[in-house]
This record gives sequence, structure tokens and C-alpha cells, in this order.
Amino acid sequence: MERVFAFTDEYGSFGWRLDSPDVSTHFIITSIIIEESKVDDVRNQADDIRRRFFQTGEIKSKNVGKDHRRRKLILNELMKLDFTIFPVVIDKRSMTQYKGLQYKKSFYKFMNNIVHKELRKAFNNLTVVADEIGNNDYMESFKKYFEEHSEPFNLFGESELWFEDSKSDPLVQIADFMSGT
Repeated sequence: MERVFAFTDEYGSFGWRLDSPDVSTHFIITSIIIEESKVDDVRNQADDIRRRFFQTGEIKSKNVGKDHRRRKLILNELMKLDFTIFPVVIDKRSMTQYKGLQYKKSFYKFMNNIVHKELRKAFNNLTVVADEIGNNDYMESFKKYFEEHSEPFNLFGESELWFEDSKSDPLVQIADFMSGT
């Protein structure tokens, strides 16, 4: 069975003062799912779109802001690429009773694991490529958390987690754009 790659990024802020304008009530994690044999082609096509709409910058939702006309143009181009979108939207207002999530590191690990668990259920041979967040110690602890919370696969399945700086991968950038949209 062909390996599947899930490029992930999130939108929304950490924090529980949900009445504050700086704190989002929702947290969105989007995975862009691509079969391994198509990753290079989709990456090259995405990079062409990046150059057309963002020149030397990243495909980032915040760089488009409230320019809905431009966002729609970019989305129309991105939707021509051969990937599947798997978004998860979490309403933080329904999670205020979970005291462990008041800590930033626990929050990000828990929220991302929701997505990773669903992806692991759907795909036996999976590589999750997540946007780098925090420092190396945090990413190592995140990877350990991912491995500890992975469901055991049968003899034919495996999953792994990589981190990639979004600046160097337009597929992680697409996940950012979709989450922000």
C-alpha cells in the first residue's frame, strides 16, 4: 500500500480568555493529504502558485488578510492540485473544563493528536509533516507524545512524524492557507 503524506498546520491562538479579541474561540488544524507518488509534482505546482501570488514569500493566509477576491483566486488555483483536505475545527468554548489544556505545550500536543489519531486510523502507511513550532526540545517532546499516543499498527502499517519549516515547503504552506481560510 502506498505511503500517504499529511502536511499539517494550524490556525487559531492558544489561550482561554475567550472574550478577548486576541484569543480565538476556535482552533483549526488542516492536513493536506497526498499520495507519496504525487508529492513532488504537487509540490512543484504549489511552488509555481506561490511564485505567482506571493513572489518570494510564503503562501500564508495572514498575508492575504481580508482581501477576499485575492483569496478566492488563490483557492481556485490550489484546488486544481491533486490533494485532499482534512480539516479539524475545535471549538475551545466546549473544552474549558479540561484543566490540563491551560498549558500551552499540553494544548498543542492534545489538539494535534486529535488530528493525528484520525489520520492514523485512515491510513496504514502515514507520514505526518508538521510545521515547526517552538524550540527543538518542544518538538522532540511533541514527537515523543505522538509516538506514545499512536495506535499500534499491524505488520503492514507504520506512521512517522517529521517537522518542516514552512518557509521551505509549499505543501505545509498550503495547510496554513487552508486553515486560515
